[in-house]
Amino acid sequence: MTQKSQTTGFYILLAIAGLVVLNIFWPFWELLAFSVILATLFHPLYKRIADDTHLPNLAAGFVVCIIAIILAGPVLLIGQQVFFELAGLYRGLNLQNFAGQSANFFQSLPQPLRQFAISLNIDFRSWLVQFGNQSLGWFSGLLSSLGWFLGSLVVAAFSIFFLLRDGEKIKQ
Repeated sequence: MTQKSQTTGFYILLAIAGLVVLNIFWPFWELLAFSVILATLFHPLYKRIADDTHLPNLAAGFVVCIIAIILAGPVLLIGQQVFFELAGLYRGLNLQNFAGQSANFFQSLPQPLRQFAISLNIDFRSWLVQFGNQSLGWFSGLLSSLGWFLGSLVVAAFSIFFLLRDGEKIKQ
């Protein structure tokens, strides 16, 4: 083999490896860009703490914790409110009492309306079953999104930590 063919083969393999790395990190580009923005915004705070303590790892970890508190606080509060609202809606429906009350209600109706109301009740029950199935699908989607969100937070925290700590070296 000649030197030129080895060099050409090396650059082809390097390009293929670059495409593989790009394909692996493609879902994280927006997250990494967000991490760069946060690291840039909080770099003066990191610099001040690192200069005072002479402990860059501790300073970067402290700043990441501050960022996490600033970002996670509103998310947790909103999530808690949504959970309480959904729990209140579920308690408000009280479907078990509804089934007992509907039987008494149907007995008090005149005969022509009773058949119509019973058919509506059957439709309503099938609608409730369908709604429950759709809610279960929505809830499972929410849980998978929550997993992606928590994984993204971990990646962002590591990215911000190393961008703060080694940002000057990366820039050079």
